[in-house]
Amino acid sequence: MLNFFKEMFDSEQKDTTSPSAPWHENKDIRNAVASLLIEVARADYVEDAEETQEIQALLKDYFLMDLSEVEHLIQHAEKSVDDAIAIHPFTQTIRTELSSEHREQVIEMMWAVAFADGVKDANEEFLIRKVADLINVSHAH
Repeated sequence: MLNFFKEMFDSEQKDTTSPSAPWHENKDIRNAVASLLIEVARADYVEDAEETQEIQALLKDYFLMDLSEVEHLIQHAEKSVDDAIAIHPFTQTIRTELSSEHREQVIEMMWAVAFADGVKDANEEFLIRKVADLINVSHAH
């Protein structure tokens, strides 16, 4: 009986994207990438229009989305970041669902957000290096 409820709960929490869907249409991957970009933008404790614009542009290009889809994704990701107690769920999704090439692109996007305001902040750098380690990517930049 307990397993029935566990399976029922787990099935409600699963992504509705089919397993055969291309990686760039996977809602979990989209949310994980967007959430990490938001984490970088927030790492310096300064809300910056340049970083926000960079996140929008990166997500639009990376996931082949239009602006309204990107805005919806960002709203969802911001809630995910606010609710998260750690970055582990985001990095785990990226590490297990993306190829090494795409994981490297995520790190490059994080650096692009960090440098969007023209300032290399130590907190942003620390976060990017931590994420790179967690997703098995060289973080040299």
